Amino acid sequence: MRVPRVIVDGVGDRFSCAPDSTDCSSAAAIVAVAAEQPFCPGTRVDAVVIPDAGHAIDLYRSAQTAYCHVIEWLDRYVRTG
Repeated sequence: MRVPRVIVDGVGDRFSCAPDSTDCSSAAAIVAVAAEQPFCPGTRVDAVVIPDAGHAIDLYRSAQTAYCHVIEWLDRYVRTG
């Protein structure tokens, strides 16, 4: 499968960004880890780190920031018109 993907994570995510897991300190760190994964080799990976959010981004006041990033990403890579 060769489709672009975007990873949106909150910097305070204690599940995905635990000390023994993914480094979520920056989008570049998340992309570096994703690029090492065996699934979807060679696909474009973008990432966004939401500073005032944790695991359930929808439940934080900064959710709108995450939504805006996703919409911008979709406009860039998944155009329908």
